[in-house]
Amino acid sequence: GGKVASSIAVRCIVEYLSREPYADIREALRAALEFANIQIICHANENPELRGMGTTACIVLIKDNVAYIAHIGDSRIYLYLYKERELHRITKDHSFVQALVDAGEITADEAETHPDKNRILKALGIRTDITPTVGVVYPKKDDIFLICSDGLSDMLSDYEIKNIFDAKR
Repeated sequence: GGKVASSIAVRCIVEYLSREPYADIREALRAALEFANIQIICHANENPELRGMGTTACIVLIKDNVAYIAHIGDSRIYLYLYKERELHRITKDHSFVQALVDAGEITADEAETHPDKNRILKALGIRTDITPTVGVVYPKKDDIFLICSDGLSDMLSDYEIKNIFDAKR
């Protein structure tokens, strides 16, 4: 179901954002994710074998040297500052263990091996009321965005990801 949900999400987000120019890009990104969410839920309701399907989502939309960021779930957006050789995690996982880290109950290192580390609190297709995180980043020339699922971030630490960027310079 996740594959179907992600396919619907990509199609719906692109369709929504292609309709017209938007004065408020952050609001357009939020609305695009909400539109995708409803379409995934409707598809699941029409196909009982897909009930409960969901997907995470990350969007980076760059306009006039400003990067508009939107995400939901535990997929991540990183920004590698090329000149400074620094890696910054732009998004914060919408997950159970991130909530524990934020509450000071566990450390970020403990979160990496926590048994509930893949338990996400937000995703497209799970509930009708979603609250994606939307923001703005100001990259500089040569900075690099990395958008990845937990398939990468579960396998490599932020430190290892940074080292890969550093080695490719």
